[in-house]
Amino acid sequence: MTSIASTNNRFSTGSTRMLHGGLAVLAVFSFACCCLALSTFCERLKQVASEYYECQSIYQTKGETIEAMAITEQRHVAVSEEFQSLLSRIPKQIADSDVLSSVRGIAQSARCSLADFRPGEIQKQSEFQSRSYEIRVEGKFNTLFGFFESLQDIPYAYQLGRFKITEPAVAGGACRMDLELKVLFDHIWSAAEPKQ
Repeated sequence: MTSIASTNNRFSTGSTRMLHGGLAVLAVFSFACCCLALSTFCERLKQVASEYYECQSIYQTKGETIEAMAITEQRHVAVSEEFQSLLSRIPKQIADSDVLSSVRGIAQSARCSLADFRPGEIQKQSEFQSRSYEIRVEGKFNTLFGFFESLQDIPYAYQLGRFKITEPAVAGGACRMDLELKVLFDHIWSAAEPKQ
């Protein structure tokens, strides 16, 4: 009986050791698998995080680009309109009678009298031509100032040359303003067609 019990006891101890050994191997294997899975997870997390931040940066850049394009488009429309408006003030040819009519209208609106209007020479520049007009306007100082201020309404591109205001010869008389108006025409851009 003792030998059976001793055999059973040895068998039980051997089985227990085997079981513990198997469990230890299983635990080590599980630990190794967990470490491998954790390592793979960490690597994948790094990759996904990198892709995420790259996509986020591209998306943000796309938003900034779209916003910049909208601002640029608005600016382009405004500049195009201004460009066409300026071009409309530079005729291919200039008619003295049209300039005279414009200046006379501005003088009348300012309550001044147009005393003299003389077309001068045509000057050729590299990008445009201009024609000078000697103009004399008479009136009270404040009306001459109004005339001068209203010259911006002339429907031409122009430059002012000489400019002189003479006081009246008698108190309360009319002042005189002599100026040279250079009207531009035949500019290299004056033939440009508006883009549709």
